[in-house]
Amino acid sequence: MAGNHGNVIPLAGLAGGGSGKLPQAEILRTVVEQLDQLGARLQQFSPQSTWPAQRWMIASTPFRMRLTSGRNRLGDLASACATGELAHDRWALELNEVRREAELRLDDIVKTLHVLLRADTPPIERQRQTEVFVSARSDLLEVLMDIRHMVAQRLPAEPDSN
Repeated sequence: MAGNHGNVIPLAGLAGGGSGKLPQAEILRTVVEQLDQLGARLQQFSPQSTWPAQRWMIASTPFRMRLTSGRNRLGDLASACATGELAHDRWALELNEVRREAELRLDDIVKTLHVLLRADTPPIERQRQTEVFVSARSDLLEVLMDIRHMVAQRLPAEPDSN
């Protein structure tokens, strides 16, 4: 495949990906898989308000490494909801609203991490931002689960591999 570079998966019709056309179901599966990985990395660590910036840096690295792909998949989801047969579908409109909520919660987490990763953040602010982070993390994980459930409603059942 000429358009496949390493572990990059071009999504046809989305952001200039490949010349072939991936079925809608495959696009949705890819999106859910990548968002699940982002959510898993976010859920892996239990932050403490007493953590110094270096500890936050180490603990959040697996999550931060998935941020770009997570944002890209949310963008792919927006494109998939706005094109073709889904453009005027009620389900797609609702999914798009949940996707927007995920983007907002992701932005909240990124802003909070920006403060927590700074060595000069005072302890009282670190404690407050940790609380904000925990709340935003919980909200994002819930929204990602909503996306998963909504997509599962539309995906055809996977054939058994037996």
